[in-house]
Amino acid sequence: MVKLNNDREYCSLLKKLENAKRVYKSSPEKITGICLELSEYLRNSLLLINESEKRYNEVILWGKEDESCSVDCSLAYRNLAEIAIEKGDFDSAVDKINKSLDFAYTSENPSIIQQSLHQRAHICLSCELPKKALKYAERCRNYLIEHSIEINDQKIDGDSSCRMAQLQNLIAAIYLELHVSDNFHEYDYDKKGLEANEEAMNFATKNNDWALCYRSLLIKLNFTNGKVRQQIAESMCTIASKIVPKNADERRFKKESKCHLALEKFRQMDGETLISAKRLLWRCFEDFEKQPDSISADLASDLKNALIFCK
Repeated sequence: MVKLNNDREYCSLLKKLENAKRVYKSSPEKITGICLELSEYLRNSLLLINESEKRYNEVILWGKEDESCSVDCSLAYRNLAEIAIEKGDFDSAVDKINKSLDFAYTSENPSIIQQSLHQRAHICLSCELPKKALKYAERCRNYLIEHSIEINDQKIDGDSSCRMAQLQNLIAAIYLELHVSDNFHEYDYDKKGLEANEEAMNFATKNNDWALCYRSLLIKLNFTNGKVRQQIAESMCTIASKIVPKNADERRFKKESKCHLALEKFRQMDGETLISAKRLLWRCFEDFEKQPDSISADLASDLKNALIFCK
């Protein structure tokens, strides 16, 4: 709490919220917007997940009975769904994204509806339901195509081309999951996934969307076999250095890219490259021990296994 009291932006937003509660008790839409802004600052800038969760619930408490607050309630539920995924509470995540969609449809706002449809597919993938995720992603794509003009006119959170690229990246990730579980490779999931990923990559490169470019390279790495994987990992390091992080995931990209490169160099198993790879692996692992949240749990496990093999 001392950290919060010393944070100027937090104190400013809290003061605005408390003032709005006093002045606009009968106009909840003037309260929910400020409360949502505070929630997102707590989550994305201060990384205080539990505090942000309380504020997102407060948005819903103030706005759930007023249609003018439907957009704010939809956004609050969408963020709560993401937090539930981070905490491993998959049932809660599914429930919350469905509520986000309900409020999105009430708002009749195509931008918000499309984002909630996208997030529902993403959450199903996170819940290890790739076939359901693909079904929802295709519904999202159909909605995006049908409402592209309205979304472009709204000019909120990216136009339809940007959203389609993000969706293609998600679809590629879904196909990757399906490919991994397709032991006999009967369904060409890899081909479909790489095609979707290429579309996302082309948009990202053309528009200098480095975060999307990094995600696309990571998917390409996971679809690829052989020595070319090291080249992809090197590209990931280059792209990661260009990213200005907007959330916790993107803050990990720079360190994670170095881990991927170390692992790929180690897998080549040849002479001087192997020696430098071992050093790089140890440096990555030492960084991880100092900051356990700096890379994903799966990547940390890969590092540990590689180091065990080194001994």
